[in-house]
Amino acid sequence: WGSYVDARVNVAEVLARELAVRPRHPIKLCPVVSDPYHAIEAKRGLTRACLEVLRDAPPRPVFVLTRAALVARDLDLLAAIEGARLGFSLPTVDDAVRAWFEPRAASVDERLAVLREARAKGVETFAVVQPVLPGDTTALADALAEVASSVSLDVLRGEEAATALFDAHPEARDEGWQRARVEALRAALTARGVRCWDGELPPDVS
Repeated sequence: WGSYVDARVNVAEVLARELAVRPRHPIKLCPVVSDPYHAIEAKRGLTRACLEVLRDAPPRPVFVLTRAALVARDLDLLAAIEGARLGFSLPTVDDAVRAWFEPRAASVDERLAVLREARAKGVETFAVVQPVLPGDTTALADALAEVASSVSLDVLRGEEAATALFDAHPEARDEGWQRARVEALRAALTARGVRCWDGELPPDVS
């Protein structure tokens, strides 16, 4: 969350050791602390090394969530991991809004293109909308229905709303606005045959 990043250069070796002794459980590579496809991944290849470990390990649910188009480099590995799923954060289809909130992340079109490519390679895809950002909800539902088998929905949480980024879109700070958008999107996605879920993992995963 700043101008530098510390790389855990032995992460693949640690992962291999832990997989050998820990019970089977879902593996999530997601941007809670740092995106698994942070710009430095293009040089370091640490996420790819972890995927290689997971490919060769006993099958378990594997989820990759990102905002970076670099993940397209590793679609071959994801396709080789039984049950792997690829997701993108897609809180809006308005790329001007996306650029305001996520200036260093992939564009909306880039994210959609990677998800289409992943589906074509047989990788199950999902999207995360949390929080909802300003934009056309119907257009967002249409875009998600084309590229995602399921979508996780949630509202803006706590400290996120305090960031100065929301000064340009103050309506999005309002809990009522967030909940209304989430429910409208849930209804639109359900009508299009897309499964919606809350929480960290889909209900079909344990």
